[in-house]
Amino acid sequence: MANKPSYSECLEIVKKFQNGGYGSDAKNQEMMNYLSTAYPEASDLIFWDKRDLTPEQILKEADERAKPILL
Repeated sequence: MANKPSYSECLEIVKKFQNGGYGSDAKNQEMMNYLSTAYPEASDLIFWDKRDLTPEQILKEADERAKPILL
């Protein structure tokens, strides 16, 4: 794995989590940490958001949440 995942890698990680994860807590944590380097807000959207979001929608919203608020 590279330092920061590409968009397509992130999509695959989100899809995997939406389909049950990676099989072990250690691997799930490793992949969530990796995803969080690019999309720090993604875990809340994957696990806690009540909407039925697609992986693309999750990454888009996570990206928007990470942007600073301009005053």
